[in-house]
Amino acid sequence: MKARQQSTGSERGDLNLVKRIAYSVLKWPKLWTASTTLLTLVAGASALVSADFGAPFWMFVPLLLWLTTVGLPTTLAVLLVATAWGRIPGGSGLLPFILCATAVAFLFQAVALRFFASKLRGPVR
Repeated sequence: MKARQQSTGSERGDLNLVKRIAYSVLKWPKLWTASTTLLTLVAGASALVSADFGAPFWMFVPLLLWLTTVGLPTTLAVLLVATAWGRIPGGSGLLPFILCATAVAFLFQAVALRFFASKLRGPVR
């Protein structure tokens, strides 16, 4: 006889929470995209400023975890724009860089959130 594996209530609750988050991302994609993009940009700026002033390592752990998980598309977008910024004709100045990096980060984050939310939600019936 095959042993049936029963799932506990907390496992089902965790799965339901993930599906609810995925559903809310699909329901309000612009809100989720804007909030995660802005939160990632603030986390990156905080990490840079804190490093400049010699903050202890333990303060960087949550920032780096965010930047390498949920905020990875925004982080990659900012790095991509920073790499190309000096090579673009007329690409000078801090304000245009910030605007361009934010726009590209918003685009990258929107694509990533939409992709992962649709994967977490499961097949459409």
